[in-house]
Amino acid sequence: MKCCNALSKLWGLPEAYSIAGEEVSWQGSQHPGVRLPTEAEWEYACRAGTVGDHAGNLDDMAWYGGNSGNQTHPVAQKKPNAWGLYDMHGNVQEWCWDWYGGGLPQGNDPVGPPFGTFRVTRGGSWYGIDGGCRSPDRYGVWPGFRCGNVGFRPALALG
Repeated sequence: MKCCNALSKLWGLPEAYSIAGEEVSWQGSQHPGVRLPTEAEWEYACRAGTVGDHAGNLDDMAWYGGNSGNQTHPVAQKKPNAWGLYDMHGNVQEWCWDWYGGGLPQGNDPVGPPFGTFRVTRGGSWYGIDGGCRSPDRYGVWPGFRCGNVGFRPALALG
């Protein structure tokens, strides 16, 4: 979130987050700036108009435990989804803004619970099995967790 704010500042945009120590608040999806996607936004982008487990052939689109050689790979070495987004199904899991709750938030442009213990990560990774790379798969991860198979994909809200 600090990185997102730094990118916003670099690009002359308002910061998406107010950060005071460990407390972070988000200005909302209509506020311009660089931010983490919500879980719903992430899945929408991953699916790219598809309805199946994957937005295409997994081996063609993703680095996962079956083909990664147990390491991350440079972005865009596999095929993109129909909207031109690379590595949505694999390489690294991606942080989302939402707190991990019992299920997916409902409604149009939903945001998850207002608080929690774990944040959501989405997507598979070079470390995981192919079944963990499905479009709807979600994980709850402690916010301070750092690992070689977790990263983030910033989103740009134009307001």
